[in-house]
Amino acid sequence: MKEAPEAEPDPWDENRFFDKNREGWFWYLEMKKEEKRVRKREAPSRQLPPTLNEMRKQAEKLLSRAVEEPTEAHLLAYIQYQRLVMQRAEAFAHTWQRVLWEHPDLDPTVENPVVTAGLSVARAEKAKKRDAKLLNLARSSGIFYFFAGDCPLCEIQSPLLAGFARSYGFSVVPISLDGAEDPLFGSAKVDRGAAERLGVSAAPAIFLVRPQTGEVLRVGTGLLSMEELGERLDRLAGHVEEER
Repeated sequence: MKEAPEAEPDPWDENRFFDKNREGWFWYLEMKKEEKRVRKREAPSRQLPPTLNEMRKQAEKLLSRAVEEPTEAHLLAYIQYQRLVMQRAEAFAHTWQRVLWEHPDLDPTVENPVVTAGLSVARAEKAKKRDAKLLNLARSSGIFYFFAGDCPLCEIQSPLLAGFARSYGFSVVPISLDGAEDPLFGSAKVDRGAAERLGVSAAPAIFLVRPQTGEVLRVGTGLLSMEELGERLDRLAGHVEEER
C-alpha cells in the first residue's frame, strides 16, 4: 500500500509566520552576525572626551565618516554622539542660568527685563531718559533740513519734522534745493552750495548743527519717522556728550 503524498504547505498559513518570529515576523530578518559585530565594534562611547577641542574633533570625525560611508551604524554613532553633546550643552545652559540668578549684577534681564510688564516699565524709563537728552540737545543745537518742491517724500517728512521740532524745541533751518517754499517752515533759504559741501545728493536730508563748535552731523537721508529721528538724535547726543 502506497503512502499518501504529503500535502503542499499552505503559503498563506498564518502559523508559518508566527512560528518564525525569531526571523523578525514578516519582513525583518535577523541581523547577520557580522553586522552585529560591526555595530558592537563601532558603538559610540557613553562619555564625551574631556576637552572641548577633543569633543569637536570627535564630532567632525563621526560626521565625516557618516557622510563618506552613510551606513546605519555610522549614522547611529553620529546621532548618539550628538545627543551626548546636546545633553552637555543643556547642563551648561542650566548652570549658567543659576549662576546669573545668584549674581544679579551679571544678569542682563535685571536692567532689560523680558517679562511684558517689566518691558513696559523699562521702555518708559528709556523714553524718559531719551526725552531729557533731546530737550537738552535742542538748547545748544539746531537742524538743517534740505528739501525740494518736487520731492514727494519731503511732503511727508516736513510735517513729521515740524512736529518733532515742536516737541523738543529744536530750531529748524529749511534749505530749498530748487528754490521752492515749504509752508510748514515759512521762508526757506535757497541752497548756495551747502548741499554740495555736505554731500547731499537726495532729499529729504536732515543734519544736526552745533553752532558753538561749527560741527554738522548727518542725521539721515530719506524719509525718517519721528521715532527714528528720536533714536538717531539720541545717539548723536551721546556723541556730543562724549566730546565735552
